[in-house]
Amino acid sequence: MNNVINISFLSYTIITMMRARKYLRVKYRIPETHCHGCEDFCCVFWFGCCAVGQMARHTADYRRQKAGWCTTDGLQHDVESLNVIIV
Repeated sequence: MNNVINISFLSYTIITMMRARKYLRVKYRIPETHCHGCEDFCCVFWFGCCAVGQMARHTADYRRQKAGWCTTDGLQHDVESLNVIIV
């Protein structure tokens, strides 16, 4: 039973990361350069941590804005930039 759960979680993780990577490639018009048709799978399966870092670099400029927890876009926002009025 434990193996079934592990394989299910691994499959879910790989499929989710593949879909996210493909979405970003299409959105930013990044062509596949190796393993045409299965590059997303190969990158996620063999180099998962690197693929996550690559996707993060394509979605934000972390030199200008810090990452943040529990936000809608994963970035920290200054109170001033949000135009929040505290009463």
